[in-house]
Amino acid sequence: MNSQKNISIILLSIILILFTALLSCCESNDRFYRPDLPEKLCVIGIIDVDDTTNYSFSLRDIIDTRNSTRYLSVEKSFQSEYCQTELYDSLRDLSFKIYSEIDEIFSFHNTGTIINPLKFELPDSLIFYTGNDYYFQAKEKDLPQITAKTTVPEIPSDLILKSIREEVTPIESTGLYRDGTNIKYIKTVVFDISFTNNYDKDNYYMILLTVRGLYDITPYSGPHDFSVRGTNTPGFFAEMQGINTYHWVLTEEGEIDGPISNAIAYFIDGSKIPEDYCYMTLAVQYNDGYSPIEKLKYVKIKLMSIPVELYNIEKGLYNYSKIIDDPFSEPVYLNGNISGGNGVFAICRSVNLDIIL
Repeated sequence: MNSQKNISIILLSIILILFTALLSCCESNDRFYRPDLPEKLCVIGIIDVDDTTNYSFSLRDIIDTRNSTRYLSVEKSFQSEYCQTELYDSLRDLSFKIYSEIDEIFSFHNTGTIINPLKFELPDSLIFYTGNDYYFQAKEKDLPQITAKTTVPEIPSDLILKSIREEVTPIESTGLYRDGTNIKYIKTVVFDISFTNNYDKDNYYMILLTVRGLYDITPYSGPHDFSVRGTNTPGFFAEMQGINTYHWVLTEEGEIDGPISNAIAYFIDGSKIPEDYCYMTLAVQYNDGYSPIEKLKYVKIKLMSIPVELYNIEKGLYNYSKIIDDPFSEPVYLNGNISGGNGVFAICRSVNLDIIL
């Protein structure tokens, strides 16, 4: 009798293990979708008319190949729930195009299957004009067609550098370099900048910062964290989709790891700028065991005019970051401009302030 009971327990355990494995294969550990929601295409497409720079970086064993402000990503809404073998067979007969009311700007079509999510860098040769409307359309074999419309904003005014200063802060050891030496000083460069705003128009802005320097003898260039110490205009930080950055992180095992994450950017509603004049104090901290820079050589401050659709979806990401740990919070909706799907398609204009240190 005990033998039969033990066999039953073993069989039940095997069934539970197999069922759990099946769920873990087809569902993410951190989020679930309602089964009654239809699957849709999700698109993040952000194009900077004035910047063809590729911000991809290679540092030690970390290689990033999708850092561009002419970046477009396509995936399915249930992507994270797919089994590993299905990730490479999920976008079938994918096609998309970008066009104006006059002609077609760019098109892509793949007749087979393609690795999903699709991460595509649009050619530098594409030309877009301020004030014109542009359209995006995409279709996948098993999903409904999606469309979007965006209007190219005016180019922002030039950034003005008012002052620059460096701060060196001695600290007790709070982290380790990869060679095991203690960090004794954190360095910070502080910039006072300003720009003017055309109050007669509905303007929205994004500020992104990139750097160039050294970690030991290894060169690094790419987006970098920064903070806003002071400003006369309220704004918020959110992750800039399509642009990546790099950090050093000390793991529990005492080893240095370098994760890639979305770069942060600062977003401003132009209607909040008093008297059409925005001033800001930005701070860039490095040599702190977290930044990939030990010796800072160059800083580029990018000011972008962005469509309201991109501003709204970034505001949604900001709100989501504030309530993510609150189980009683109201849901946050990311309202982009993709009809029939999710995401955002935006064409932007930009100016840069280049600072050599």
